[in-house]
Amino acid sequence: MHASRRSVILGALFVPVVAGCAPSEPAPSAPTVRDEVEPIRKRVKNIGDSFSARWIGRSNADDRNPGPSAVWLDAVIALGDEVVTTRLRDAAGTAPGRSRPELPAVLGDPGVGLTDAGLDAFVAVEPGTVRAFLYPERRLLAVMYFRG
Repeated sequence: MHASRRSVILGALFVPVVAGCAPSEPAPSAPTVRDEVEPIRKRVKNIGDSFSARWIGRSNADDRNPGPSAVWLDAVIALGDEVVTTRLRDAAGTAPGRSRPELPAVLGDPGVGLTDAGLDAFVAVEPGTVRAFLYPERRLLAVMYFRG
């Protein structure tokens, strides 16, 4: 085989391999965990005035998507009041389900919590927007909020 022909064949094989290695888009950045409570107060009710929260919010709004946007907020809320925790437990009913919320990994895995449509309705400011998981023994409430 001639050297020039070999170079052409090797070049034809090498270029697609190298081109496939180039990143097509930048990797998504890790979500920012926030701790302000006002966004939680706007979307979750009946959790009292004394609480702390770790949460992540996101939306599909950008310059390329004009018009209404969908909003997601996932949070782990530390309830500050035993009375609030008891009311939330009561809202879950006498036979709540047990399930693990699908929260972003950076919020941690709170484990399997009590969940029920009654609890969801009790904490949702807007009907049908919150899925709630209660951990009464730890005074924690995990919520997955969606408005679209």
